[in-house]
Amino acid sequence: GAFRFRAVIDVPVLHRIAGGRHVVIDQLNHLLEMSERSKVTIQVLPLEAALPMEQRVPHYILSQRGEPPVDVVWLEHMSGGTLLEQRSDVAFYLGLWDELTAAAMSPKQSLDYVRNLIKET
Repeated sequence: GAFRFRAVIDVPVLHRIAGGRHVVIDQLNHLLEMSERSKVTIQVLPLEAALPMEQRVPHYILSQRGEPPVDVVWLEHMSGGTLLEQRSDVAFYLGLWDELTAAAMSPKQSLDYVRNLIKET
């Protein structure tokens, strides 16, 4: 199918996995395994990335290509989530996504970072 998954993971998240050393290594290895799939892209956001506060809000951009194409944004918050469907809202988050992926490490650099983190754990 046409399903693609792209994720940008903030560096502190990779260091905050709970459950002991074996759980951390298993989770990091899972990221590496998933990244081997042709339709999965993982990027790591370095600590020095200077981004607006909106970028720190967990969100998902869901796109369905077709006629007409459909783009929505899901924002997560403490009590649930909010679905944004207005074109202007979605366009705002698509722009933020472009900034986020540009500030993140390349997919190769990201996977190298995860591999090194496994070695250090």
